[in-house]
Amino acid sequence: MQPPRVPGSLGGSCCEFASDSGFYYRKLACNDSSLNMGQVRSTQMHDQKRDGNCAPPSRKTGTGVSRTKRVIRHFVCLLMVSYLAMGAYFWCIQDDRIFKPLSVQESKARRDDFQTPADLGLKYEPIEIATHTPESPIHGFWLPASDEAPIALYLHGQEVTRHNNLHHAKCLHDLGCSVLVIDYRGYGETRESTNPSEESVCEDAEASWDYLTGKGEISPERILIYGHSLGGAIAIELAARHPEAGGLVVESAFTSIKEMANLRNPLTYVLPLDLLLRHKFDSVKTVRENALPPVLFVHGKEDAKVPVCMCNELFEATRGPRKYITLLEGAGHAHRGEQGQKKYDEEVAEFLKHYFGT
Repeated sequence: MQPPRVPGSLGGSCCEFASDSGFYYRKLACNDSSLNMGQVRSTQMHDQKRDGNCAPPSRKTGTGVSRTKRVIRHFVCLLMVSYLAMGAYFWCIQDDRIFKPLSVQESKARRDDFQTPADLGLKYEPIEIATHTPESPIHGFWLPASDEAPIALYLHGQEVTRHNNLHHAKCLHDLGCSVLVIDYRGYGETRESTNPSEESVCEDAEASWDYLTGKGEISPERILIYGHSLGGAIAIELAARHPEAGGLVVESAFTSIKEMANLRNPLTYVLPLDLLLRHKFDSVKTVRENALPPVLFVHGKEDAKVPVCMCNELFEATRGPRKYITLLEGAGHAHRGEQGQKKYDEEVAEFLKHYFGT
């Protein structure tokens, strides 16, 4: 049975139906061999005009969802790029932020505590200690006391040279110690020839130890390893290698570079610092895992650079019974103040008397 003819058709049969995309169209079922393509196109145009639309309307279903997905995708990409950029920035700047090395000229121009031993009325001998890089020896000052005096190996912190810490070295000298105060390679005279690293500064401390025990023929029991700030971390590493030393004094030291980074910039909590850090100086791990000589921790209660809680943490983590701690009232990171200096002199003198017999 033939289907009924639609009025106005061109000889073929057709049926009308709806597509699932939301608009209607007609499909011609052509049974008439005389129907050509021109007639089909004419019929389609006629149907479109009759419906009042020359083109199917654009789809709107799902448009809002697609836009939201694009926004989320762009936001995630932005976060990923920002995260990678922050990690790359941290990787690039860590050397300068950790060490802040200065030449002799820079330390004289930028700081008001630049001094020579002669400025403080101290007899001294300039020294050079050879390293495996001949163009970059270790430069230092030797401040002699009596022949039987303890020998303090003084290791300074960041953003200074040996010229800027002579007032600390003088305190030890006034307490009866001979003092060797050094600049690591990358500081002072060697600023332009090399850059410091955790490995290199620890090598320099070791070379200075060898200089005293070898060329100086000084027994390890007479050597007091002393470190301030970053130098405290270096001193802890050296003392862990030489527990036979007579003693260790750690002043204004931090627990680790990772903890200091988190303290300075909380955004670093989201970074994989264990992977990014080339210089870890993980002092709290070192004191927990290694035997040390007798150690005195000193810290100013008003230290705005390294919080006093880090000193407490180092003290608690240190193994063995030969550990002591003194917190100085009114003292900051580098300057002890009158009250703090008096307490410092008393505590260090007592430590020297107990372990060095001075």
